[in-house]
Amino acid sequence: MDASASFEPFNISVTLFYTSCAVRALLIALFFTSDEFEVTLERAINLLKTLLPPHAFFERDPQIGLIVFMTDDSSSERNALERC
Repeated sequence: MDASASFEPFNISVTLFYTSCAVRALLIALFFTSDEFEVTLERAINLLKTLLPPHAFFERDPQIGLIVFMTDDSSSERNALERC
């Protein structure tokens, strides 16, 4: 998870979700939000989970999700991932 892209003139934050694969990293989701607050990221993650098929996350179900996430030093990203 990386929310490093930002378009200040348009008040837009871009958050990228990647997964590891044979070609190193594969983009699985792209969020355009008005901020990087914890509640905003949590809503975006929950929305993504409703779009995923039941066999997502190696048959773990989207509501259970993955065990390991990598993110930068952003408390709002880490907290949103914990709450989802």
